[in-house]
Amino acid sequence: ELRAATYAATLLGLPLEFTDLNGNVDYTSADGSTSLEVTRYTNKQVKVDLAASEKADYVIPLGGGHDWIVTFAGYPRFKGLVQRLYPALQGLETHGLVQYTDQMDWWLERVPTLEDEIAVLNAERVIDAQAMVRRGEVAHLMIMTSGGWTYGGPDSALELLEARLALDRNHSEKLRRQATSHKHLWAWVDEETDRGLARALAPDEQRLPARPPELPDGVDQLWVVEEASGRGWFWNGTEWRFVDVP
Repeated sequence: ELRAATYAATLLGLPLEFTDLNGNVDYTSADGSTSLEVTRYTNKQVKVDLAASEKADYVIPLGGGHDWIVTFAGYPRFKGLVQRLYPALQGLETHGLVQYTDQMDWWLERVPTLEDEIAVLNAERVIDAQAMVRRGEVAHLMIMTSGGWTYGGPDSALELLEARLALDRNHSEKLRRQATSHKHLWAWVDEETDRGLARALAPDEQRLPARPPELPDGVDQLWVVEEASGRGWFWNGTEWRFVDVP
């Protein structure tokens, strides 16, 4: 919550004070004009899939600087998988890339120093790979099958977000009860969020939604930010903009 409030206060030029007492909103500006509620959106099935990826054959010591969650089209060939994938993932890290999707191939193939890495990822039928801060002394490869999810772009991701907002009556109701003129909802997303939404916040995605969001009563400004990268969207009531939260 503090990370969100600190960034929002800086961007808005408005000090925010912690007010989460007795069911109040998380933060309110000193002048009483603005309120901020912070939450996190996860998907129970994604959490189940991620937990499954941390058992038995689905989590493998990898080495290197980051943990990687890699999604395959179907099931990978486990035997020798780390030996085949490790150089490719290391190549991405060396080039400062913490996110890969097969939709990036058209321009990555034009980077001479990544030709071999992209060839390996294609051969292994990797459709998405995300680097995460290493959780232990040894980095791990966490394996996920495609699970039927597809990425339809920012507008499709916005639909997923709106569906989650419609269910989140608790936070919108807290905001609705405030006398403030500007009511902000901040939603963190992470590796347990719907993949189609989290994918829209990846650093390589340079598009924003093409339409305003459908917001519940009590919310007029919306933030949605991927926790690990700090990359996100901000709807200021008029337009969308990208944010990069330190």
